[in-house]
Amino acid sequence: MGMTRRCSQADLDAAVEAVLAGASYRSAAALTGVPPSTVRDYVLRWGFVRRRVP
Repeated sequence: MGMTRRCSQADLDAAVEAVLAGASYRSAAALTGVPPSTVRDYVLRWGFVRRRVP
């Protein structure tokens, strides 16, 4: 089994805020260190509305 890397709630909140403001999942991940899949899953699970990214 592989190691699980955990991110802080503050990092996840910052990544979600960036995504909701229009950043891509990948750029939010680069900014905060939270994996893009984690950010996407969190946004979808909680039903946040995301602006379209061009």
